[in-house]
Amino acid sequence: QIGLGNTPEALVNIDIGIDKLNNFPESFKASFLEIKSDIHKAIGRDDYIEILTEAAGITDSTKYKLQLEEKIQLLSNAERSLV
Repeated sequence: QIGLGNTPEALVNIDIGIDKLNNFPESFKASFLEIKSDIHKAIGRDDYIEILTEAAGITDSTKYKLQLEEKIQLLSNAERSLV
């Protein structure tokens, strides 16, 4: 949906998906939060880094945590360079 420019629909769908994860381990939610962060960034919301930080905090995969932390660092640096 994001690639098609349907970000409002993508946001609704990812929130529905996150809500359906109630019976799954918290770490499973990390990938959904990464997508939600991408959507928030695409629509201009300022909380996309906080959402990625939450995802990094709940994943139990060391490799994925490192990927998320690298993405956070890159986005933070890009945001600072715009200011």
